[in-house]
Amino acid sequence: MRLSYLIPMLICFCPVVVAQERRPALSPDQSTLRKQETRAEEAKYEVDTAVYLVHGLAEKILALKDVKTKTIGSARLANLLWKDDELYSRSLFDKALSMTTGDGIDSKLQASLRRRIIAQIARRDPGWAKRLIEAATQKVSSEIDGKARSDLNLSTAKDLLEEDSDGAVKFAERSLQGDINLTFLLDFLLSLRKKNETSANQLFLQTLTHLAQQSTVDVKGFHTIGIYLFTAPDLLESDGYAITLVDNMLVPNITTQRPGVPMSLVRAYLGVAGKILWRSVSDPEQRQVSYALGRLLLPKATSAAPDLAAPIEAAMSAISSAIPPRLTEDSAYKYMDMARPTAEERLNNAENELDQLSRDIAYLDLAFQSWLKGDFKMARIAGSRISDQEANNRMSVLNNFGFPLTFAPIQFEFGPAFRIVSKADLEAARVTIDELKNEDFRARGFVEIASVLLERPPKKTPTKPPNKRAGGLSLHWLRCFNSSFTLS
Repeated sequence: MRLSYLIPMLICFCPVVVAQERRPALSPDQSTLRKQETRAEEAKYEVDTAVYLVHGLAEKILALKDVKTKTIGSARLANLLWKDDELYSRSLFDKALSMTTGDGIDSKLQASLRRRIIAQIARRDPGWAKRLIEAATQKVSSEIDGKARSDLNLSTAKDLLEEDSDGAVKFAERSLQGDINLTFLLDFLLSLRKKNETSANQLFLQTLTHLAQQSTVDVKGFHTIGIYLFTAPDLLESDGYAITLVDNMLVPNITTQRPGVPMSLVRAYLGVAGKILWRSVSDPEQRQVSYALGRLLLPKATSAAPDLAAPIEAAMSAISSAIPPRLTEDSAYKYMDMARPTAEERLNNAENELDQLSRDIAYLDLAFQSWLKGDFKMARIAGSRISDQEANNRMSVLNNFGFPLTFAPIQFEFGPAFRIVSKADLEAARVTIDELKNEDFRARGFVEIASVLLERPPKKTPTKPPNKRAGGLSLHWLRCFNSSFTLS
């Protein structure tokens, strides 16, 4: 009797079984599509996991005490998160911006922090960045003079250069509307030339046009921007420049034309120089620097642009009677093209100094200059001869780790964490970074971990879905993928 009860049930399920057995197999294309869909779901889950972990890192940065550190750290993290979580990224940018408006923060620091945050925003949302910059500029412009406004535009340009070179150029152009800091502009021009030489050259010409229209120009500043075209003979391979003694003045060495500089720029500079030097004839405070500049430029004009030599020569002639005679003599300019001693000669000269302090200073200078040029062998030799133990130790750090002296603490304290991030597990990196006393290093470390997480999300699926949008960094979640996720 009981068996009979099972017959209807078997009859009912029989078609299902038959149907299952007769279901057609997936075609190769369908199978591939199914696998792709599965992989896409896994990839999304992996990214969600990474994003969740980065939210935790953001909370750690926001919990730091130093306003500057957590503001810049939050902005960097927001930039990294943008592609995978734009909504949270915008929120993080807003938090960073709001931290720059609190009481007790120096106004200059506030402005600097906002510019740096906006520079990060510009990489993701240029329109938003533009609105923020224009609002800040309009607010400040009503409260400052032309020079300060020009400096503000140049500072903004410098901050934007890495993320938005075109936008940076526009702000640099705005700085030409005021009393511009030509030394600051030179720094921007040299940096811009590395990214976009055409734009840099065009801005240089615009600067010359602006200066030619001014009734009074700082001749020292005009001399300084000449470094864009010329430099000392032994610095042709770099953007560096030398300050050389002329009589009793220190002036930029513009003896030699840089390789690859268009002749049109040289002609434009020489042409404007003639006008500016002539205007300075009546300015007693600028006569000496004007004559020195004319003396350096006249040979260039005579050989490369004879038609532009006459105005320069006329200005020098008019000034010569009102300056010390020694400034007109060749001996005043003897250091301009003087060949510098070789490293070996400098080492011998250091050994022949009369007292130990002088020898130590000479050794230290030689060691540091050799290090800057990449001559590490000479840097070690000179550094080892410094008798002052502290200076000797610092120079040893410089030679052993290859970091500038000012960055040495980063190498000692922060470097190990970075090596772990790039070669081993992220949990060990987090532990190392969490223990750092310096908040700036800690914030940088968290940003580095976030960068690795988002670039290469963990492959192993966590036991729980990341359904929280924020919270502290969970060690459990890191351990979930720690065993199977190791960076090569």
